Amino acid sequence: KIYQYEPQHIVDILDHLVPSNLLLMISSKTFEGTTDLTEQWYGTNYSKSKIEEELLQLWLSSNTTNTTTATADDDDWSKRLTLPERNDMIATDFTLRSHDSTTFPKDEPRLLQDTSTLRLWYKPDNVFEMPKVNVMALLWTPAAYDS
Repeated sequence: KIYQYEPQHIVDILDHLVPSNLLLMISSKTFEGTTDLTEQWYGTNYSKSKIEEELLQLWLSSNTTNTTTATADDDDWSKRLTLPERNDMIATDFTLRSHDSTTFPKDEPRLLQDTSTLRLWYKPDNVFEMPKVNVMALLWTPAAYDS
């Protein structure tokens, strides 16, 4: 298997997402003529500088700001910076359902339903055995032209 779901790996990665471990890149024509370095292959002009400690501390302290009283008009942007609500539609169980490998050849989809209004294909990932989904829809109806 290529991938094994391990929640602790996610926590370990999130622990590295801190202001002191930030690479901030800003691209703007307003910096034209103010850069002091040139990239060796493409000749792109750029500058490098450390983020001021005062700004890092501001970002760190904003982590602890109470966001329950924040409004869209609030001048303190850190009160408006929040995570989205929990999404219960994100999978946590990546176990694949078993299927008869003799009826599903590797790397070939199977047409499950074919009518005048619908074609439904199914193809399990029986090559890499990874959970995934691709949804492709083409909607066509003459009813759109009838009104």
